[in-house]
Amino acid sequence: MHHRPGWANGAVIAVSATAVTASTIWICSTLSKYGLDGTLRYIWVGDPLSPEVRQSVSTLEKVESKIPKLEKLLMQIEEALSKARLDSIDDEKWIVVPQWIVSYAPQNLEKDMTKLDASLDRLAAGVDAIASHDNSEVKLLKKEYSQRIVQLMGRTDALLAIYAQEDTS
Repeated sequence: MHHRPGWANGAVIAVSATAVTASTIWICSTLSKYGLDGTLRYIWVGDPLSPEVRQSVSTLEKVESKIPKLEKLLMQIEEALSKARLDSIDDEKWIVVPQWIVSYAPQNLEKDMTKLDASLDRLAAGVDAIASHDNSEVKLLKKEYSQRIVQLMGRTDALLAIYAQEDTS
């Protein structure tokens, strides 16, 4: 019969206790975050979200990836307007829009603003159409992205109103 030294038994017990403690902490935190169903799905499938909720989250992540490109386009249009205002002699409204078109060249200002407005409308409708499946994460993401899109739409509408002044002057 082979016996281990006394310190080896203590080391095995310490490692086992650490593993049990770490596992318990992980399970408790996973349970509190995902609930029993989500924790079991996480252990067996590797994803705490049901397939329906995962689909909604994935769709929202695609929405999130589109927002920076639209923000960049909006900022370019806003910068062109700021430059046009600086370049305008008297800051007369009827002078600013033609100068804005020139400062935005070689791109087409009207086309890009129309494209931006339509893209934001489609994105907002897409976010609204995503089912939340009573999942708090999906609801939170929908709210966050909707608010960001609405903010961009407000800025875009303000620019469109300035651009439309050319037609009324």
